[in-house]
Amino acid sequence: ANTAWNIADMLQDAVSYGTGGAAYFGSTAVAGKTGTTSQNRDRYFTGFTRYYVAACWTGYEQPAQMYYSTNPAARIWRMVMERVHQGLEYWSFKTPTIGWATNIFGDEPTASPEPTEEPSNTPEPPPATDEGPVPVTNPPFIIDPGTETAPPQYTDVPTYPEPPVYTDPAPVTDPPAPVTDPPYIEPPVTTEVPGGQEAPPPME
Repeated sequence: ANTAWNIADMLQDAVSYGTGGAAYFGSTAVAGKTGTTSQNRDRYFTGFTRYYVAACWTGYEQPAQMYYSTNPAARIWRMVMERVHQGLEYWSFKTPTIGWATNIFGDEPTASPEPTEEPSNTPEPPPATDEGPVPVTNPPFIIDPGTETAPPQYTDVPTYPEPPVYTDPAPVTDPPAPVTDPPYIEPPVTTEVPGGQEAPPPME
């Protein structure tokens, strides 16, 4: 009974707060679950009340993707179930009153032990003094007992040469010579033509 009620309670939340909201019609308690196949080719809703159980499928004869903002199967389910529940009394899911602890999530906590008449001895705190807190000082340097002097200090620090100083190159004072085109040379004119014929006179 507890298992059945837990499942019904979860499916009721799926309609009240989850993906099956389109199936809720308010005149009685509704529980159910939506279903969707790959690429939204099939949309399902299976739900029940204390009166009826029904399942609805939507899809095409030839599988194709459906585009809906809500589950169309849940909307059709509500349209049918809302009519068949007209005039019926609101009926919520019954809460079970039988069963026992299964301890599947651990043993039940044990009760606290009863207090004893004689309290246990509590250690007394140390007496307070007026000297104030002891100042904190740095601990002294402790020399290794096997040596008479402190460990050697490293003084050899490698030195590195100074990097060269970068200076800008000297500016160019003389501008470059301008680039000019070479002089145009007229090609030679010949009056000889192949075959010993004379060339026609040039046109004026």
